[in-house]
Amino acid sequence: MCPRDFALLPLVAFSLLTLSVSCKPIHAEEAGKQIDLLDVVVKTSDALITHGRDQWGPEQTAFIASVLDRQTLSPPDDLPPGAAGVRFGDRTTPYGSNVNMQQNLFRTWYLLSELTKDTRYAEAADAALVDFVTKAQSPVTHLMAWGEHLSYDMLADEVRATGKQYLIHEPKKPLIFWDRLYAAKPELLLNYATGLWEHQIYDKLTGQFSRHARWDIHRPSGQSMDFTKEAGHFIDIWGNAYAVTNDELYAHAIDVLTDRYHNRMNSRHLLDYDAERKDYCNNGHNLTFLCDIEDAADKVDGYQAGELTRKMQAFAAKLDEGFLAVPHRPDQPEAGFVATCTTGNGLPRDRNGPGPGGYSVLWGMGYGRQGTAMIALHAFRRARQLEQLPGRGEDARAYRELALQAAEGYAGTGAPDSEVDVWPVEFGTAILMHLEAHRLLGGDNHLREARRRAEEAVRMFWDEDSPLPRSSRLTDHYETITGAETMIYALFALHVVEKGLEIELPFSDIDR
Repeated sequence: MCPRDFALLPLVAFSLLTLSVSCKPIHAEEAGKQIDLLDVVVKTSDALITHGRDQWGPEQTAFIASVLDRQTLSPPDDLPPGAAGVRFGDRTTPYGSNVNMQQNLFRTWYLLSELTKDTRYAEAADAALVDFVTKAQSPVTHLMAWGEHLSYDMLADEVRATGKQYLIHEPKKPLIFWDRLYAAKPELLLNYATGLWEHQIYDKLTGQFSRHARWDIHRPSGQSMDFTKEAGHFIDIWGNAYAVTNDELYAHAIDVLTDRYHNRMNSRHLLDYDAERKDYCNNGHNLTFLCDIEDAADKVDGYQAGELTRKMQAFAAKLDEGFLAVPHRPDQPEAGFVATCTTGNGLPRDRNGPGPGGYSVLWGMGYGRQGTAMIALHAFRRARQLEQLPGRGEDARAYRELALQAAEGYAGTGAPDSEVDVWPVEFGTAILMHLEAHRLLGGDNHLREARRRAEEAVRMFWDEDSPLPRSSRLTDHYETITGAETMIYALFALHVVEKGLEIELPFSDIDR
């Protein structure tokens, strides 16, 4: 079939690998026995390092392509049609690399080197991350070229956006490699943290900001599209920066945003989606926001004799009340978590225009849509946090129960309907959800479910025409925007758990 961080390793050149592919598709009846998940991960990783690493344009970098033709294993000259629900302006350029969307791939590569003792994978991740902070950071704003709208174009050797867009900074996922990158390039990481405050926040007194800011010039938007998801990303970065510098600028930035949202919270302890849309609440984003607040609270404990830490923890506890009070139904696959609701009454509702309905979806991602397994992972993360806090055991159990109900809901259903253009991230989050349920409950049920979803995923996204997975069920190219990296990490994690290997697997809920 084709299909713990440690210190930065020396950056070395990579020898090319020889890949052989056939044209024989994978069928369930041909597999006979369980698919070798590690083999899938290794062959995919080898193909990306050999063929997806920058070899275009006048300057050779260590960036990994975000879009590749699965047969030629090279970037397309023009973007092929994207998966259902993918907006054109959110994709990279044909030769683009978006590190924000590749972090679970790099996480897998560090662990793969730990398992196999083959350092090529960790070296590839190290090199890509270092090139990212040295080449994709604006010299004016110090913002990074990644996330929702930007990529580093390896053919042009410059930052670009797809289509006729301005160069817009909007992080899509949290930065999970702060420690590693700070060890390598501390000044650049702190410049980024400072740049978020100086160039993303429009009003330094009220914290008013938009999720969009210009990457290349000082132009923070005055439009108050201050989504809690993005605010959580900023607070996470500032918390990390304060922890290593004790610079009060970063703690003050956190304080300003904490007050902004605390003052906007209603009596149900729910928050509007942003300052411009009233009576519409995104519970999924609010859950990740409060998790980010909790993590950052410990990092600023030295500021104002712990006053800010206590304020943040009290705010997060109120947001817990709001999230847990709405009528989630993850035990019913046709329903799910209340992803979006009316802020005033907590009842599920659609929002005007494209985006999620009231409940999360079992299968079928798209712009703004949240999967049930995705939110279950956020709930598991919150339960882990609350287990460490005195007097919060009841809320921890409530979150765990909701997430376990979601896992049971998936276990009671078959494969996704054939007409749904499923994304790889949907299988990745489902597998990781079952692995966390297995960790908590033991037994074989959820481990068996994780294996069932892994087998479905490999047969849906891989074939023997290529070592790379499809970007979705109904497309035939590789593209990071649909979360293949999380699926690859999930396959690796399942292999580790099934084999009982002594490798520490980081908890992953970065898909939001």
